[in-house]
Formats: sequence, C-alpha cells, structure tokens
Amino acid sequence: LEIHSPWVIDLTLIDLPGIARNPIGNQPRDIEVQIRNLVMEYVRRPKCLILAVVAANVDIGLADALAVAREVDPLGQRTIGVMTKMDLVDQSAESSVLAVLKGQSYNLPRGFVGVICRSFHHATNATNATNGRELKEQLQVEEAFFRNHPLFGAVAAQSGMAYLAKHLNRALLEHITEVLPDIKNQATRSIQELQGEQESYGEPLSLQPGELGIFLLRLLTKFIACVGDAIEGKSSGGGELETDQLMGRARIDYIFHDIFSSAVDHFDCCSGLPDDNIRVAIRNAGPRAFEYLARKQIAKLEAPSLQCAELVSEELQRMLPTELTEFRRFVHLREQLFNVVRSILPKGLEPTLQRIKDLIQIELAFIDTSHPDFPGLSPEDVGSVAPRSNSYPGEAIGQDEPPSKRLRSSRLNSLFGGFFRSSSTPSLSNGRSVQTGTTGTTGAEAAGPTASPAKTSKSQSRRGPPMPGPLASAQSTGNGSVFKLREIPSVIMPASMPITQREQYEVSIMRQLLESYLNIVKKKISDLVPKVIMFSMINPLKDAIQRECMERLYKEESFEKLLVEAPDIEVKRARCRERL
Repeated sequence: LEIHSPWVIDLTLIDLPGIARNPIGNQPRDIEVQIRNLVMEYVRRPKCLILAVVAANVDIGLADALAVAREVDPLGQRTIGVMTKMDLVDQSAESSVLAVLKGQSYNLPRGFVGVICRSFHHATNATNATNGRELKEQLQVEEAFFRNHPLFGAVAAQSGMAYLAKHLNRALLEHITEVLPDIKNQATRSIQELQGEQESYGEPLSLQPGELGIFLLRLLTKFIACVGDAIEGKSSGGGELETDQLMGRARIDYIFHDIFSSAVDHFDCCSGLPDDNIRVAIRNAGPRAFEYLARKQIAKLEAPSLQCAELVSEELQRMLPTELTEFRRFVHLREQLFNVVRSILPKGLEPTLQRIKDLIQIELAFIDTSHPDFPGLSPEDVGSVAPRSNSYPGEAIGQDEPPSKRLRSSRLNSLFGGFFRSSSTPSLSNGRSVQTGTTGTTGAEAAGPTASPAKTSKSQSRRGPPMPGPLASAQSTGNGSVFKLREIPSVIMPASMPITQREQYEVSIMRQLLESYLNIVKKKISDLVPKVIMFSMINPLKDAIQRECMERLYKEESFEKLLVEAPDIEVKRARCRERL
C-alpha cells in the first residue's frame, strides 16, 4: 500500500501479522508455525529494523513481538519498541509503564515510544463530526493527553505518532548510512560476477568457416598452456589460486616428500625377519646369507615405489584445467579434450612403472658391500654384541688377529669367510684335525669313549647344541663297540632348538649389517623414484597433450561439431543481461 501526501515523510514499513496460537475455522493446524516462519523470514535479516509493537495495558513480559525480536537481535541494536493504547493503561500500572518508557525495566538501546491510536469507532466515522475523528485531530488529542498526564507528561516530548514518525525516519537514515558501504560492495561484487559470467558465455558465434579453425586453435593453445602452468606449479589448473589447501604441482611435491619419502625413511630394515629366520639363513647360506637377506628386504621397496607413481598419475588427472570459462560454452570440446588427456596418462604410467621395476632390479642385481657409505661394523659394535663367556668362538674370529682389525675391513665376504664359517667342520686350537677309525683315535679331543669329558663338552659347544633324540646307537661286535648314526629326519627345523651364544652373536651382526646397507638403498630409492616419475610421466605430458590434440581434434571436418554451444547458453546469456 503506497500512501502519497505532503504531510508524511519517506518511510517503508512491512506490516507483519501477529502470531496466532489457536487455529479458528478452516485455518491450518500449523498456523502458528507458518506465521512464525513468515515473521522470521523478515526480522532475521541483519539490515532490517524491527518495530516491536506491544500493548501498554498488557504485561510486557507476555509480548510475542519482544520475544521474537530478542531471539534474532539479542543486543537490541536494531529493535525499536512501540507501546500502544497508552490511554487504556490502568492507574495502578502507570508507574511500571513509565519505567518501560524510560528504559529502566526493559533495556532497549533505541528505546520505547508511547502512542495512542484511533479507535475503530473513530476511524470508521472519520467524516462524521460527532462520532468521527480525523488524523490531524487525533494527533492533537494524543499530544494533549501526554502533555497533561501527571506521569506520562515526563516523556511527552518522546511520545506520540508525530515523534514516532520522525524517530523512525531518523533511525532508518542512520541505519542505511551504516549498511550502505556493505550494500555497495555487495552490489559491486554481484556486478563483477555477472560480467564475468556473461563474458564466459561470449557472443553468439558468427564466424566464417575459415575463421573457425583459428578460434579452435586459440582454445586448444589456452588449454595446453593451462596444463603446462599446472604441471610447473604456476597455477592450479585454470582456476583461482587457492590459499586454504594445496593444489596442482604442490600436491605432487607433497606425494614425493611427505608420503613416499617419509614412508621409505620409516621402513624397518629388518621388517619380517625374526631372529629364527636370520639364524636359519646363516646356517643355510653361510657367507651368502647377507646378500640373500638384503635382496629380500630391498624387494619390499618395490610396492610403495609403484604406488607413488600411481598416486601421481591420479593427481595429474585432477590437475586438468576444468575451470576454463570456454568449457561452459563448448561442452563437446571439453569432453573431447578430457578424453585425449585420459588416453595419454596411462601411456605415460606404463613405462614409468617399468622403469621403477628396473630400478629395484638394478639394486637386487648387485649387493655392493664395498660402497663407501657402507661401514660394516665398528669395534664398538663388535664389543656391544660379542659374547662374554668362555665359549667365545675363538677359532671363528681368529687367534692371531684382533677382532677390531678384522671387522674394519671393507670386504664383507672376508668377514663372512671368517666369522660365518660353517661350524660343522671341527678344528683344534693347536691346528691338528680330528681323526677317527676302527682301530683307535689320535689327538687329545678325539670323540672316542676314552676322551676327556670336559674336552668333549667343549668340543660339542663349538658345534652347537645337539639335535633332539638319540644321536647314535651302540652294538657289540667281536672287535668292540660299533657306533651307528641315527636316521636323518625329513624336515630339519633348527628354529625348534635353543639358540646358542654364537648364533645370537651372528644374528646381531647380521641385523646391524642389514640396517647399514638398507639405509643406503633407501636413500637412493627416495631420490631416484621421484626423478623417474618426473622424467617418464610428468615432463613429457605437455608435449604429448599438444601433439595428440593437434592430431585428433584439429581437423577441418570437426570444427563445427566441436564449437557447438550448449543448449542453455543462450538462455543464461539473456538472463545475465537482464540482471545487469
């Protein structure tokens, strides 16, 4: 409803309904919910001033308008209170109403204004001089009421319809002044967004057949340039630069450094190698046990290396410049470009995976124990693992040469040849070998029945613990007792036997050697795998995309098909012009 008059000021009011509690007649059951949602739709807007109207002859604590206003405006910064029916206030409640008007009992920064409205009777009979009352006359009556009232006269200057109109106009102007900069900025942003959207739709194509090729070539060049920028880390694939998350090349670098290299660095060099397995490998392979175990552990680095290449391939797929404005317009061109790129990525992934496999095979082909970074064992390491009992295998380490001197050698095989020598061949401290026969024995440590018990025990300790079960059986013959060996079991499980000090020593040395050598291999793999991926898959990608796009898409018979606009582009273009 628009009211034009020289006697009113510029003001826009939205009259909202009061909240109905109980439906009457054919009103909907949820009328209270519907009305409340309607009211909240307006009053929750931060740029809206709330005019909370309450009756002066009703307890202010029961006013719905104030409750709704307090819910959306807890501090009351945009709420103005209006108390109607001031002439109907009971004399006993006048002091409490006056306290509200003065802001003493209910805090509202913009305050309350008391007014007296025309009654329904006076309004409907406004043309009747006896029973009616004109608006101008009503204002005079209202002014006289507040001026002459014994209590309300104290707030007469801030009461009445005339004061309320001026107060609302002034408050509205102040509020507009406060929010105008935000409104202006919001409008500017909206205009810029609409202009950008309109530019993305472009003007309807009216090119000659010869000009279509030039236009398509420009689009292909822009797409390829965006791909190159994303690969080189200059952008995030055609979109705006992200400041809250990693995008484009930064995500690939994250895979290289924070995922792959970190996983390789934290790889346990002896993972999956319990002491029993190392012990059996030493007994089976002797000096070659180290190479066997090293190859077994190096092979475990192949799976994470291949997975790194696959993760990078997935990231390259995500780096495609999907936010080019032209893609909104030429959907078929976008689809064909993506098909080209999706066909190129697997072609780059396959040789990359093969090169990574070759890299692991190169490490497996030769275990370089003479590597300058492979220290072997220091004298301190030897001291930390060497047994302290009298059963120290002196013949294995050597009597004439100190252990520290032997273990400083850079040739691991000589260490294996000395330390990991098979213990199945006995030897004596004086260099004499054991001889056995049917007629007698030679040597102080012969294994005959007359041998010294102490020396026999020492000889057995050098050979390791006895196998379970009877070792031999004795038969009586004419020439004496003849010993026969027991049968060999089908499966020999040394792990079921208790480990000796010598074996503990061997296992400890093997673990330290494996850790030392695997650390060298891990550094090389962490460094070379990203280089292989960059060389085989990432660096050639831009040239491959350019070559495939020109061969498969830049064909004269395909120009018109690729440059067909999407069906809804014209509708969106018209809507943007209208909104602007």
